Amino acid sequence: AVAPSPPPPPPPPPPPPKPPRPPPPKPPKPAPPATLPAEPPVRARAPPVEPDPEKLVRAGEALDLGQSTRMVFDSESAGSMGRARKTLGYDWHAWHLLVAMIPGALAYGFARSIERGGEREEWEKNLRARMNATGDDGASVVDPFSARGWRRDAPG
Repeated sequence: AVAPSPPPPPPPPPPPPKPPRPPPPKPPKPAPPATLPAEPPVRARAPPVEPDPEKLVRAGEALDLGQSTRMVFDSESAGSMGRARKTLGYDWHAWHLLVAMIPGALAYGFARSIERGGEREEWEKNLRARMNATGDDGASVVDPFSARGWRRDAPG
């Protein structure tokens, strides 16, 4: 006869349950809104406030001499018309000198061309007359243009 077999081993115990996940971290609290002081701090002595000259002019009121000069020349004041003082360099002065001399140079050149044109015609007429009067091919005739450094054959 066959011997009875031992009973089967008991099944293994179930695995222990996994621990629960920790909750996600909470977002940080928003910063409280900035609080403004109830009253802005007051200076002990505030400089006197001068009205803006541009606003006075637009309102039709007259300016005194001090306000008008500050408006034109003072670059730090509110009504300085937006112009900042700066030093002007050599190139600025040279350019403006050149531009300022152009009308005078044109007038001088025009006057000289008129003067030389009439003078040359008169000179040629007188030179021919003197050369014809002397009869020696003009050897003794003084040429006023060459005495001044001008050439006879130079164009007008």
